[in-house]
Amino acid sequence: MATSEPTARVTKRASLTRATLNRKIVKPGKKMRLKVRVLTGPVKADGKVRIRRSGATPVVRTLRNGRASLTFTARGKGRQTVRVAYLGSDGTQRSAARTLVYRVRR
Repeated sequence: MATSEPTARVTKRASLTRATLNRKIVKPGKKMRLKVRVLTGPVKADGKVRIRRSGATPVVRTLRNGRASLTFTARGKGRQTVRVAYLGSDGTQRSAARTLVYRVRR
């Protein structure tokens, strides 16, 4: 019967997710742009980010050179939130950006 040596536990790199909106106050129907950047040290992040907006279906975007973006139309009225989470990869841990807030004013 063959046995194998226990393998070392692989540690994943830490990640830091940052997200920015191009505006804080917008009128209904106007376009907004969300930029996402994932930092993982000297290596460019790969994988996907999930973007959740108030009252909208979550969207998944693939990172290119550690960056992703989303253009969307402002809907509704009042305070709206956007949450962004990096879903991780084989060698990188998950992370989330702080919640972004914008207002839709009529």
